[in-house]
Amino acid sequence: MAIATRDTAIGSTLPSLSKHVTQAMINAYGQVNGDRNLIHYDGDYARARGFRDAIAHGLLTFAFVSEMLARYFGPRWTQGGKVRVKFTAPVYPGDVVTAGGQVTASRPHGDGQFLTVEVWCDTQDGRRVLVGEASAVVA
Repeated sequence: MAIATRDTAIGSTLPSLSKHVTQAMINAYGQVNGDRNLIHYDGDYARARGFRDAIAHGLLTFAFVSEMLARYFGPRWTQGGKVRVKFTAPVYPGDVVTAGGQVTASRPHGDGQFLTVEVWCDTQDGRRVLVGEASAVVA
């Protein structure tokens, strides 16, 4: 069920989505996507490269944004939604990542409305780990 409609106002905030990132989650994601880079699985290896621990895959963090957008836009998200993101800081096991967003633009598009949304992910300590922009047409 979508939340966004043609009447959604600029400045509206998206319902946030929080996920607790665990090493088991990182391991499972890596198994599915085939990424065997030790930086995601071996804390000592990651620390030797300047990180405080193993790091989550960037696309795992992006998956939280995509889930939030799918809930907000409904089926329209998978039927033509667009997104651009930039990863700004690492996510570590134990972090709680919260995806958020705000509508920044709205314009008529066919029988619906084209919404643009600023998106981000922050950790429990306020680190912004992802920023970006998404858009989709809503009815």
